[in-house]
Amino acid sequence: MLKRKIVFLVCLGIFISSCTPIRKAKDPKTVYLVLKDGKYGYIDRTGRIAIEPRPDGATLFYGYGDPYSFSEGLVPVQVGAKAGYIGRDGKMVVAPVFDFAIPFSEGLAQVRVGDSMGYVDTSGQIAIEPKFYYAEKFSEGFAAVETSGPGGCVPHLCKYGFIDRTGAIVIAPQFNHADDFSERLAAVDAASRVGEEGKWGYIDGRGKMVIEPQFNEARPFHEGLAAVSTGDYLVSTKDKEVSVEGWSGWGYINRRGKMVIGPRFDKAGDFSEGLAVVQIGRRKVHIDKRGKEVIKPYFWKAGRFSEGLAVAEIDGKYGYINKMGRIVIQPTFDMAWDFYDGIARVQIGDEWGFINKKGKYIWKPAR
Repeated sequence: MLKRKIVFLVCLGIFISSCTPIRKAKDPKTVYLVLKDGKYGYIDRTGRIAIEPRPDGATLFYGYGDPYSFSEGLVPVQVGAKAGYIGRDGKMVVAPVFDFAIPFSEGLAQVRVGDSMGYVDTSGQIAIEPKFYYAEKFSEGFAAVETSGPGGCVPHLCKYGFIDRTGAIVIAPQFNHADDFSERLAAVDAASRVGEEGKWGYIDGRGKMVIEPQFNEARPFHEGLAAVSTGDYLVSTKDKEVSVEGWSGWGYINRRGKMVIGPRFDKAGDFSEGLAVVQIGRRKVHIDKRGKEVIKPYFWKAGRFSEGLAVAEIDGKYGYINKMGRIVIQPTFDMAWDFYDGIARVQIGDEWGFINKKGKYIWKPAR
């Protein structure tokens, strides 16, 4: 599934949610991407300029406009046609010599050199040689990689396996697709033939299938539960055009593979702060871990909870609700993102700014 390869670029879909990991502890060094005089810079949590736009014109490389892309003190930037990394002081730490670069995770970051992907460490040294057709980020000590098996394969139609931090293959390439490890399990597509859509199951760190392949699609575990699909393709017809929206019949399993919330939803998001967003028909609602709807009224679009607040669409505009369903920041934005360390990105027209949890701007929308 192509979407599993570009999820770091496109994070807004059936639900409103950023791809930003939710972190419980505030980071006093967190900075946020802004535009100043048509150039990219960063502000701190008070709205003060923390990193002036670089004189070499370096621009954010990962996830255009992603305000939360600093990871482990570095962020990828593009200078001309090449990518490198700057630090929180705005200085170039890793020279721009790569064709593509992705944020760090567990001390390593994916980079592309020509047609192959590998990993660099925070000093910019190649830690794992570029030799994979595709490589995911490290999670719980493992990274999923798409690589050639015996007899070779066509790029992006190869099998997925897992490597450790040394680059050694520890789970042999055998899966059509593979997600990151989360809560010690990874969702994998166990189709027998390359390019074929098979059933999804879950493996452990030894590569053992601990939840047998039986799902049309499966998501990573969050807070002890994982969303899985057992239904048919959901198709909608609009203006005589048919578009496939994906698998339906979503429910939630526990780490033993038991279905604990029945597969009755058309879409299902990950649990966050004890709640998950699901779709029933055209309604988006929040459920708890018993599958009970806990926030009414429903919204046409709704996001996951982050720091006690969630994005919700009301009359075509976006604001924020609390866990009682009360509007705490009025819907005045054309788009809105999760809160992160007390700050959230919002957009009006084609300009974006940042607000605090009182709904006050720390940086007014600009471009």
